[in-house]
Amino acid sequence: MHKSLPARFAVLLLVVFLAVPAVMAESPEDGPEIGAKPPEKPQLTNEQVQEIKQIYEQIYELKKQLIEKYQSFGILEKDKAERIIDQMEKRHERLKKNNYIPMHGKKLRKRNKSNSPDD
Repeated sequence: MHKSLPARFAVLLLVVFLAVPAVMAESPEDGPEIGAKPPEKPQLTNEQVQEIKQIYEQIYELKKQLIEKYQSFGILEKDKAERIIDQMEKRHERLKKNNYIPMHGKKLRKRNKSNSPDD
């Protein structure tokens, strides 16, 4: 009985080391297939773009007013307020350029790198 204990232990270790990676492997449903086309960029109608544009314009103006109000109350310094508004303007321009469809994550970082003046 004592002689078979190391053999049983070795078999148990072998099963664990082979079974765990097999269980943890990705199933095909977890991600896109290799060589699969990326999902197409969503398209908006002109009417939809105009609706979203109006909302973004309102948001932009309200945020700008808020930053200016913080500056007038002395919470933000003038240069800090100007930098914030400048960044808001840049983001707003990117949204316009992309037809008011926001970009997130890797796409945005990749696009910003390709548009950087250092290239």
